[in-house]
Formats: sequence, C-alpha cells, structure tokens
Amino acid sequence: SLSNKSIATAETQGAGEGGTIQVETGALNITGGSQLTTKATNIGNAGTLLINTTQPRDLTIDIEKGSVNASTSGASKGSAATQQAKGGHIQIGTSEKTLTILGDGTITAQTKGVGDGGDINLNGSSINLNQATATAQTSGSGNGGLITVNADSLTLDQGATLTTMTTESATGKGGKITINTTDPSQGIMIKGASLITAESRGEGHGGEVSVNTDKLHLEDNSVLTVKASSTGRAGIMAIQPFKKALAIELQGSRADQDMISALTLYQGEKGGKGGDIIIGSNGKDLRIGGVGVVTAQT
Repeated sequence: SLSNKSIATAETQGAGEGGTIQVETGALNITGGSQLTTKATNIGNAGTLLINTTQPRDLTIDIEKGSVNASTSGASKGSAATQQAKGGHIQIGTSEKTLTILGDGTITAQTKGVGDGGDINLNGSSINLNQATATAQTSGSGNGGLITVNADSLTLDQGATLTTMTTESATGKGGKITINTTDPSQGIMIKGASLITAESRGEGHGGEVSVNTDKLHLEDNSVLTVKASSTGRAGIMAIQPFKKALAIELQGSRADQDMISALTLYQGEKGGKGGDIIIGSNGKDLRIGGVGVVTAQT
C-alpha cells in the first residue's frame, strides 16, 4: 500500500527506456495523495506499470485521493528526436479474475509534449469501477493514448469515468476508448451518473469510443458521449454487437434526457464539426428501448 503522499516511480530523464514497476497482490491501496507512476521527461519512452492479482484471488484497488499515472513531457516541438518518445503503459488485472477499482482517484495516461500518450489496459472476468476515473489525455502536439477494457462484463457506478480528452492547449488528436465485453447476458452497466466520453476542448480533434457488446444499459443520469467544446472536431462513437445482436436499454430520469450523444458546443465561427454515432452492424439484430435520447447535435 501507498499512503500519506508516498511515491513509487520509474522515470527516464534521458534517451534510455523507462523501467517497469510490477505489483502482484490481491488488494492495493493508493491513498492520501500517493502516486504510482512512470514518466519520461526527455526523449526516452516512459516505462510500464503492471498490477496483477496473486492467484487465486480477485484484485481490488482503492485509489482514494491517489493516482496511477503514465506520462510523457518531452522537449519542445522543435526537437525531432523527441517525436519518438512515447508515454508509458498501465496494465491492470488478468482475464481470469474480477477487477474492482474504488475511490475518487485517477488512472491517467498523459502526454504534454510531442510524444504520443501512453496506454491503459484493464482486464478481468468482470470489471467494476466505482467513482474511479481512467483518462487518456493530450495537452501537446502528441496524440492521446488508448484505453482498452476487456472483460466478460463491465460496471461503472457512483460517477466512475472513462475518458479520452484533448485539452485547451492541445493540437494532437485525442485517444481512443475500446470496450469489449463477451458475456451476452451481462454486457455493460453504466449507472450512478457515470460517464464514458471522448472530448475535444481545444484545436485537437476529439478521440473515438468503440463499444463491442451484446447488452448496454444506461441509467441514473449516466452518459455515453463524444463532444467538442472548442474549434476541434468531435470524435466518433461506434456501438456494435460483440456476437449476434445488440440490445440497448436507456433508463433516464426524463424522456428528453440525452444519454448517448455526439455534441458540438462551441458557438464561434470556427466551431468544430459535430461527431458521428454508429450503432449496430449489418445483418445483426438491434433493439433500443427505455426512456432517454440518442442524439447528434450542434
């Protein structure tokens, strides 16, 4: 466990590759402003964070006011060498065991320079995110990283968030969120005002959200969205069946509530292009029911 602003880090400040931090446990607490991090501050690629369960236990991670972070903040855009520097990799969980991530802390793959952002991989037989936030973010010219979730089922609750974002200062393209769930009887549950989003807040184009599941349920003011709030173009959302059919159930608090959306919010003359929503696949059944709205709006 890490507590009271403790820091465990693998850092490269030169041309060498960053190191690896590997944690094997059934329970990990990162609290009180503590950090588990890998980072690159020059031209070397950031390292890797591996958090796995010790068999036969499931894995529970409590990130209460703590953070797990992979970042790159290489030199200025004028340095050609730094364009090869990439953010680190965060890999959490194993496909055979349940993964639960609790607390109001953050898991972040971030690029502040010209290097592309790192990746976040979450794996589990079932994955439960409660309050926790996982973010792939770019605030420089590098492209955002990837968030990949592979599980039989996925639940987001109590304001949990999966997001890829380009900030106000970014010129790089946003990252991509890919979610694959294989159990057709469970699929994806998003509740408790939780959020999955690809957002552009600046000049950089927004990222993508790709959901492959047979069952998607949203309730309690939860939202699945791609949006642009400045001059960048909004991203693309694709929701497709994993196997044979796709059932989407919306349980909004009111009939006109936007629950799956592609939005352009900028009001200036050079506002970004609206995003796209693709739902379903040719030759496979699609059902959308309940209370709520699927919308593309500018």
